[in-house]
Amino acid sequence: GDSDNERAKKYLPDGSCGVMAFGMKGGRQASKEVMSNLKLACIVTHVADARTCCLNPATSTHRQMSDEQLIEAVKYCHLYGVKVYVTLNIQLKPSELVQAAEMLKFIQDVGVDAVIATDLAVNELINKFFPKIELHFSTQTVVQNALEVQFAAEQGAKRVVLAREVNLNSVKNIVKNTNLDIEIFGH
Repeated sequence: GDSDNERAKKYLPDGSCGVMAFGMKGGRQASKEVMSNLKLACIVTHVADARTCCLNPATSTHRQMSDEQLIEAVKYCHLYGVKVYVTLNIQLKPSELVQAAEMLKFIQDVGVDAVIATDLAVNELINKFFPKIELHFSTQTVVQNALEVQFAAEQGAKRVVLAREVNLNSVKNIVKNTNLDIEIFGH
């Protein structure tokens, strides 16, 4: 048989999920129209227990949905037991901290389950002012070992998304030496 298939059966005995990528004619505008017309219902029915949304307080280039859409998404996802995580994977400029704090207040008020963050200033804002928000360390923080996971825990993180470069033996060591939730990218 296929060696990749055999490996997948060994390491993912309960199955896995997939990612589909495709090209689109019509350029950026056509892509935006397709993305804006996707229904969250389709996404919710095809994921395990969480949906991640990208928001960015400094720019709209990485924002997936409006405030109103996020409110509806949280309501819909929670109706079906699906958690909603928001990524703030940017390094903030000092001039953007107030806007980030306003966004975090909104995120907390609408009931987002967690924020996946890169910037230590965002982590500090969450810890000091937004205690209902669960903090997850983003893969972009490049956490690669148990000592860095310990640092994340000390920063208030409940989950760490490990750096993509971490090998399987390191993942095993990290998991063995922490109580935090550990997430990895498989590719």
